[in-house]
Amino acid sequence: MTIESFGGKAFNLFKMAAFNKVAVPPFFVVSADLYRLLLKEDKALAQMVGRLNDGLKLPQVEELTEKIRGYFGKVTLPTAAEKEIITAYQNLDGIKPLVAVRSSATTEDLAEASFAGQQDTYLNVSGDRQLLTSVKKCLASLFTTRAVMYRRRQKVSQKRAALSVVVQKMVKPVVSGVAFSVEPTTGFARVVRIEAAFGLGEGIVQGLVTPDTFLVTKSGVMLARDMGAKEKQVVKAAGRGTKIVATSKKQARSWTLTDGQVLRLAETVKEIESYYGHFVDVEYAVDSKGKIWLLQVRPETKWQALADKNPSLIPLSQARLDAEVARKPTLTGLGVSPGAAAGRAVFLGEGESLLKVKPGNILLTKRTDPDMVPAMQVCGGVVTAVGGRTSHAAIVSRELTLPAVVGTENLGQLKRLDGQDLTIDGDTGLVYRGLLPLKKRSADIDTGNVPKTRTRVGLILADVNQAFKLSKLSENDFEVGLLRAEFILGRIGIHPKALDEFDQGKLARTAPKVSQAIKDKLVSSGFTSGKKYFVDGLASGMGAFAQAFFGRPVIYRTTDFKTNEYKAQLVGGELYEPDEDNPMLGNRGTGRYLQDENLKYLGWELEALDIARSKFEGDNLELMLPFVRTLFEAQEALKFIKAKAKTGKLKVIAMSEIPSNALIATEFIKVFDGFSLGSNDMTQLVLGTDRDNQKLAATYDEHDPAVVKAILATIFAGLKQGKKVGFCGQGVSDSVIIAGLVSIAGITSASVVPDRYLKTKELIASLEKQKIKVKDLGEWLAASFKRKYRASQSAKDALYVNVDWRGVVASALNLGGISSFAAAQKLIDKRR
Repeated sequence: MTIESFGGKAFNLFKMAAFNKVAVPPFFVVSADLYRLLLKEDKALAQMVGRLNDGLKLPQVEELTEKIRGYFGKVTLPTAAEKEIITAYQNLDGIKPLVAVRSSATTEDLAEASFAGQQDTYLNVSGDRQLLTSVKKCLASLFTTRAVMYRRRQKVSQKRAALSVVVQKMVKPVVSGVAFSVEPTTGFARVVRIEAAFGLGEGIVQGLVTPDTFLVTKSGVMLARDMGAKEKQVVKAAGRGTKIVATSKKQARSWTLTDGQVLRLAETVKEIESYYGHFVDVEYAVDSKGKIWLLQVRPETKWQALADKNPSLIPLSQARLDAEVARKPTLTGLGVSPGAAAGRAVFLGEGESLLKVKPGNILLTKRTDPDMVPAMQVCGGVVTAVGGRTSHAAIVSRELTLPAVVGTENLGQLKRLDGQDLTIDGDTGLVYRGLLPLKKRSADIDTGNVPKTRTRVGLILADVNQAFKLSKLSENDFEVGLLRAEFILGRIGIHPKALDEFDQGKLARTAPKVSQAIKDKLVSSGFTSGKKYFVDGLASGMGAFAQAFFGRPVIYRTTDFKTNEYKAQLVGGELYEPDEDNPMLGNRGTGRYLQDENLKYLGWELEALDIARSKFEGDNLELMLPFVRTLFEAQEALKFIKAKAKTGKLKVIAMSEIPSNALIATEFIKVFDGFSLGSNDMTQLVLGTDRDNQKLAATYDEHDPAVVKAILATIFAGLKQGKKVGFCGQGVSDSVIIAGLVSIAGITSASVVPDRYLKTKELIASLEKQKIKVKDLGEWLAASFKRKYRASQSAKDALYVNVDWRGVVASALNLGGISSFAAAQKLIDKRR
């Protein structure tokens, strides 16, 4: 039995049927020999097929393929073949049941290309005549324009292509779906992703419906579940074939699968992956008795190819949206193909000419289908109203390395955006008005070639898709030095106090419109309680990061929104947050949490952390408190955390970002398990400047001696107490001086944004090779500033050159509680 005879789909079906741990509906296969016989004996047909290799242009291909398909409709199958097909049908499960008739091309479901949706499938076929007609239609579908153009792009000869036909007994599904044994957007291999919708699976495969989505670790932990809109479903038509019907409101707002079914299905997919020896893509159905049937298995093509070719490679070579310039999104959907794109939006309606889409346009449409592939090949990005991570739009966009957002669930808005400039983020699933600046393409990371450093280099992260993609970094000495809560909270999208007052019934009286908006959001997400929605959403987000870097420290910083950010980004924020003249210095950080009206919500975050650490195997999660102004705040917060935290020994770290943290670092470090230097706020507050004020931009400088002293005092205090000190900020990647002073001083780790990781590793490795002792740090700083500013005429630059840097280092050493350079060096050597 070979793919050459039976095609990829049938070959994999035979293999799955031999695996006794899964249920497969009965089937038989009409081999590709029938197609080849027709081609051999019919000269006119062979001649037409041969012309497809002549480099015809698209209009000529469309004309010729239509002619070939019409020709197949008039072909009479050999009598012996017809008899054989009808006999096999008669013997299928002892009756002539309703069947699915599926094309299985010899170029389909190969390891190097998916050929997703290029040939046709016919469902609910009944009777000899319908069956024979459907077989001929399947053979003809080898010559749709989309299939021919796809083979051309994949450089597959049209003469080489052949097709068999799978005839399989129909399952009467209550629920159908698709599952991947690898996260299809990011390549994260520790999870199984499952999508499910009511009715037949065509609803998901064709992108007609936004399905429920479940993420399960291969150790059997339900990590996340997201309720899809499921507004429609594909069902059996009264006569033959299928029809699309509306899903009842009750069904649409209920889960398709029970937790038990999800976990059982995930375990089955994991076993199939082990049986096949590679990542797989599985189609399944669940009948009215709850039995799970496996309908198809395909090799997952993209990530398996990378794993086979270079398992240590992390592909990052895509444009990214600069998080600093992102604004409130116009639309939110699922990010299914990574990268970002900006361009003029073009809405493509059903039946409209593909020539409407020009190179670089953002293609907007209700859903994509195989006929749209030529337009997808030229556009800059895709946004659809419906669909999930395994819809046609998602699969083809990933194959084309095209940024894509699906399931925005607002077709009317997509139509209104036609002709406007848009920026889309295929990582986060967000769509913005206007052409936002994109970061340059960053280099791929080969974890096998990353230089080793004594100073740990980690990441600052907010997006779980990015975490999944970068998960291979956990194979090295690594940590997530800062996991920002704000992005997870932004996805939750509702002010915690608004959720609390919703649960109490108070909001319905005081702000009925906000209350209704929250109710709609909760119901569409499968929740009735605002608190549970918040806590479960936060716990799931934390758990996903913990799984991405399993066994490596992931430091979660509690929410550090400023009042203006609470108002701008969270539903209900305007009800509770005042207007502040300078939110940077306003009601934020740990002090905010300790206020009576907010302490409860710190409790919610701690409850979520407990769930992530226990239920989601997140023992590697640590806690970081932001903007701790005083020792009293530190002690009160730690007292509350100790009373609330329930899961084992939890490490609690403080952001050192306020002058008081550095001035009495020796006292702060006694009550915490470590520090993380927040250089942005530390610089701003030490110098009394405002980094959001353009007129004061020149004052903001991490190289200032006062800032350097504050940074070093924090590091030395941690050294003295034997506790970790990290650095979070772009200073270590942007400045050789900052990178040098922290690594020479003995910092534990330095964390940067992902596209600076490799550069920072290389920079610190080169500095460590110089083997500079802490006693020489002052001289090194003086020489570094001299090199940096040798040609400068600036009085400020001249001042930096002439600073007594040895004195600055010695003063910081004293502030950190260390008696001498020799004592400091001894502590550094012991740590490393």
